[in-house]
Amino acid sequence: MDLTKAEIQVAEANNDIDDARRQLHLARYGLFNLMGLLPENQKYSIQFMDSLRSTDVDISQIQALAVLTDQPLYKSSTSELAASNYFLKEAKSNILPDIRFNLYKQDYGTGYNFNGFEVGLSFPIWYPLEQKGLINTTLARQDEIRWKQQEIKLDMKKQIEHAWHSYEVSRSTIKRYDQTIRSKAEKLQTLTLTAYRLGEVDLLNLISAQQIYLNSQQRYLSSLRDFYIQLVELEKFLDKDLVY
Repeated sequence: MDLTKAEIQVAEANNDIDDARRQLHLARYGLFNLMGLLPENQKYSIQFMDSLRSTDVDISQIQALAVLTDQPLYKSSTSELAASNYFLKEAKSNILPDIRFNLYKQDYGTGYNFNGFEVGLSFPIWYPLEQKGLINTTLARQDEIRWKQQEIKLDMKKQIEHAWHSYEVSRSTIKRYDQTIRSKAEKLQTLTLTAYRLGEVDLLNLISAQQIYLNSQQRYLSSLRDFYIQLVELEKFLDKDLVY
C-alpha cells in the first residue's frame, strides 16, 4: 500500500513538473515579446537565472500616501481646473462694456500745440446672453473636472493602499520564513530522513516531511515574487528605486 501510494505521488509530481515546464515556456515567450526579441534570436538555450533575493525594504503607509497629490494624473487634473478658471474669467469679462480712450496731437496751423482725445463706450446687447450660456458651460465643466479629480484621487489611494498592504503581507511572510519556517522545515526533513534510515518511520512519513519542506519553499518564493511586484507598483507612486 505504501509503495502504491508513493508511485501515485511520484506520477502526480511528474505531472506537476510537466505543467511547470509549460508555464515556463509561456513566460519565456511572453518575456521575449516584451523585450522585442527577434524570432531568430528566440532559442531554447536562453536561460534566465533566478535573481530574486530577500532584501528588507521598509516603507511606511504614511510615506506611501504622502505622495498621493504628487501623481502626474492628479496634477494634470489640477492644471485642467486652473485653466477652466481662466476661461470663466474671460467669459465674465466679455459681458462688461468696452471702454476705449484715444489721445492724439492736433495741428491748427501753428504746429502740434494742441491735444485731442476721444472716449468710446460700447454696450453689448445680445452678447451677454451668449456669454451667459458660455459661463454656465464653463461652470459645468469645472464641476466635471472636480468630480474627475476626486475620482482620480480615490483611485490612486486605492492603488497605493492595495500595493502597500500586499507588500506588507508578503514582507511579513518572508520574515516569518527566514526566522522560523526555514530552519524548522529543514530540521523536520533531516530528522525524518534519519528516522526512515533507522526504520523508525515509514516511507509516507518521509514523503510527508519532504512535502512540508517543499510547500514552505514554494510559499516563500511566491511571497518573494509578490513582494517585488508590489515594490515595483510602489515605485511608480514614490518615484524612486526600491528594487535592487
